[in-house]
Amino acid sequence: MIVGMALSIRTRRRSCVMAIVAIGIALVVVLASCVGTKEPASARSVVDDYVAALNDDDLEAAAETTSYPNAAKDTLEQVWEGLSPGEATFRVTQFMELGATSSYFTLSALWNFGEDRDWTYQVQGSVRKLSVGWRISWDPEVVAPMLGDGSVLKFDRSYTGIPVVLDHHGGVMMTEQTINSIVLDPSQMPDPVDTTNRLAEAIAPVAPLITGESMRADMEKNPGEKVTAVRLRDGDFAYLESRFQIPGVVVEKEPTLIMS
Repeated sequence: MIVGMALSIRTRRRSCVMAIVAIGIALVVVLASCVGTKEPASARSVVDDYVAALNDDDLEAAAETTSYPNAAKDTLEQVWEGLSPGEATFRVTQFMELGATSSYFTLSALWNFGEDRDWTYQVQGSVRKLSVGWRISWDPEVVAPMLGDGSVLKFDRSYTGIPVVLDHHGGVMMTEQTINSIVLDPSQMPDPVDTTNRLAEAIAPVAPLITGESMRADMEKNPGEKVTAVRLRDGDFAYLESRFQIPGVVVEKEPTLIMS
């Protein structure tokens, strides 16, 4: 009787151990299946990760999304150091699939160097499917225009207090200049059709593609809000200034970093 009870206890223990082992195996299988079903990175997600990393100032993470991480990291660190204390904001403005193994994208960038001191530009790049997955084809110009061949960016403030961006030769790439924004203000516009048609005629010598119809379309997209029709450098503005005496047209001057 005692022997029978001992055998019964051993059998139960063995059953319990086997049950625990079975549960453990089941958990491992479940965990493995969860890991195994992780969705691989897509071309668009790699571009989004690159942009997010740049906006977080995580230059190492941004470099890892490229085909040449070491070179990318060196360039990104130089740009961020050279343009300090500027703060960058990147955004995907266009993404286009070109096939199963490549895609094309456009980014807009805004560097802010203080109140009313912004530098905006666009860059283009490609992303390709490599043996390690999707990667941005590294080129310094996916960070800023005119980079490459040893060029560097540097933000400098001359004794006049005007910010400039210099290339690696010390030449001025960008300077702060006054940009004249020609703005449509619906609250001061008794006749939108007349105003936009007259403004289109006024700016035709420098912006022939901007029509009264296109300006009205922009206003319809932003009802009740001011809409910028065109932005002019001082030279063009001085030439056209007398033409802007139109109801609902306002001129706003903005200091902006632009190509020299």
